[in-house]
Amino acid sequence: MNQWWKNTVFYEIYIRSFCDTGQNGKSGIRGITSKLPYLKELGVGGIWLTPFLSLSKGR
Repeated sequence: MNQWWKNTVFYEIYIRSFCDTGQNGKSGIRGITSKLPYLKELGVGGIWLTPFLSLSKGR
């Protein structure tokens, strides 16, 4: 079995503050995917998304 993760650089992303493409104070999948080419250029082979909780606007 190929254990690629043993020799791969991982980058941990805290979703709420990584890249705010909507300029609303929150990040999201669009912000993350917009930076994937840059992360690959840095030699990152995997990303770890920190757990997050989606809260409704009314709270």
